[in-house]
Amino acid sequence: MRLIGTLETEQQAYSFYSFLLKEKIQNTYEAFSEENANAKHYRIWVYDEDDLQAASEWLDLYKKSPQDPRFAGADLPVSSSPPPAAPKYSEISKSEDLKWQSVPPVIVKRRRLPLTLTNLIILLCSILFIANDFQEAQIAKEKGTLAAQIAMTPLEKNLFFDYPSSYRYIEELIETVPLNSYQEMKNLPPEAVTLLKKAENAPSWNGLYAFYRIGKEKGWKEARSVPLFEKIRQGELWRLFTPCLMHANFLHILFNMAWVWILVGQVEARMRKWKLCLLMLIIGVVSNVVQYLVGGPFFLGYSGIIVGLACFIWMRQKKAPWEGYPLQKSTLLFLLIFVLAMFAIELFTFGLQMFSTIQIHAQIANTAHIVGGLVGLALGRLSFFKRSAA
Repeated sequence: MRLIGTLETEQQAYSFYSFLLKEKIQNTYEAFSEENANAKHYRIWVYDEDDLQAASEWLDLYKKSPQDPRFAGADLPVSSSPPPAAPKYSEISKSEDLKWQSVPPVIVKRRRLPLTLTNLIILLCSILFIANDFQEAQIAKEKGTLAAQIAMTPLEKNLFFDYPSSYRYIEELIETVPLNSYQEMKNLPPEAVTLLKKAENAPSWNGLYAFYRIGKEKGWKEARSVPLFEKIRQGELWRLFTPCLMHANFLHILFNMAWVWILVGQVEARMRKWKLCLLMLIIGVVSNVVQYLVGGPFFLGYSGIIVGLACFIWMRQKKAPWEGYPLQKSTLLFLLIFVLAMFAIELFTFGLQMFSTIQIHAQIANTAHIVGGLVGLALGRLSFFKRSAA
């Protein structure tokens, strides 16, 4: 909500208030008295920032020509209900050019539906987590504990960002011999050794680190020949988003779903569900694509969207504080520290890989966190994703 100016009488305020309503500009007015003055004046407030320029121009015209026929026909009734209450007004400095400084948050009651979008996301991620855990247990029981660590479950094969052709050799290896420990890897039969070498030598995209290593060791021509988006180019477009729905362990899904409950719930209470779905889809797809390009196809989790939603809410708080998002600064600071800490770990491991023979991976999709946050900031600036009418 923004203050656009003042009028001297309530008749003028009501007349202009009614005119703006005809122009489909939601507004209100409030009485105030200046210090050391008995006369009341009336402040005019506009709810939607997108209407600010038009309303200001109409107010200037009204002040110049209040008798203009366009403003006629809205007399103040003898007994009428007051317009929607304006926010409590604190003194606004002239240097701020009458910009609204502090408005209490709008309290929005979430609709009590049998199944909200927030609950649906939590339910879907939980079902996939339990199903995938069951599939891992089955592989461990039938093929060995080590096999369960290096093989993909059926869900992972179909929902990860990509399923490189090199992993077919890993499947054949596990079908050939059971693998319970790393000790057994030293005593593989010849056919199993052949499959392992094929898996290691098969070209597959494993991120910029691997691309750099292949370029240095085997030449940049061979590095550039590594296939990208193997399954997506075959039409499996759902992979652009579905890694977000998968989680590695109980603490991982517990942490992410707690944030889903907080952040998705806040946005769902203020936005139509199809827009919220579109918002999360954009954040998820963009962050997943960049994460794949940087780190390869083996990443999972909703945290890229979570950071994106946190940044989206922060931007809406700055751009449209009357939408009433209650996310605290301390919460945003916690997420920022978390992302920066993960980024520091990522830089450290990158340095080890670039400038030493040590090859370790942080196993953190921090690129998705950073890109998700940037996308959330960008989308938060768009009026398309403003708070929807109830």
